[in-house]
Amino acid sequence: MGCCLETLVPLLVYEFVPNGTLFKYIHHENKMSIVSWETCLRIATEVAEALSYLHSATSTPIIHRDVKPSNILLDSSYTAKVSDFGASKLVPLDQTELATMGERRFSFDKPEVERSLVTYFLLSLKENRFSEVLEKHIANEGNAEQLKEVANLAKKCLRLKGEDRPTMKEVAMELDGLRRMEKHSWVNVDPNSEEIEDLLGETSDSSKYDVRKKSTNAYDSVRDHVVLDFDDGR
Repeated sequence: MGCCLETLVPLLVYEFVPNGTLFKYIHHENKMSIVSWETCLRIATEVAEALSYLHSATSTPIIHRDVKPSNILLDSSYTAKVSDFGASKLVPLDQTELATMGERRFSFDKPEVERSLVTYFLLSLKENRFSEVLEKHIANEGNAEQLKEVANLAKKCLRLKGEDRPTMKEVAMELDGLRRMEKHSWVNVDPNSEEIEDLLGETSDSSKYDVRKKSTNAYDSVRDHVVLDFDDGR
């Protein structure tokens, strides 16, 4: 909305975000139950589109490096706002690798919990127990085929090698395609079609995405050096 230059450090002013963070909805059952599957899919799509914009549509690519539910803000209509760029990194266009030398370290409050959740999710897919990881109201109201496609996309994003994972542009295209299929179920839309890519390109506008910066805590990591391939953001 504006900028304040009256302080030692310039401040950016944004609109009030009344619905708080996505974390609050994921980890509080009473709140999650009021968010429909359609809204969940839209939030995922908006976050993917914002990251796609940062990775491939800005003059200098930007890696967020701290994407998590507590950094996704929701406005009054549950539109997603990607926030907290305190750990972000600019990547020169002629640079194919991004290395961080420990001045900021990635952190997870409980890495063993993060790993066990991923393992549980992947195992549930492998053993056809996917419904066990879904919120009850999502399982009841969501399109089964659509839920399966989103789960398979999440599985691709969990691949260990960066080159095996889809780019954020590809993720955004596929999610947007799934949303369009839901809205126009009588039309067979390929999530990876050129039409979707063109539409995504039209909406890749800096005014669409909310880029917020707030204080970031220290980052603890199992490694001091992190090297990321940056042929495409993943």
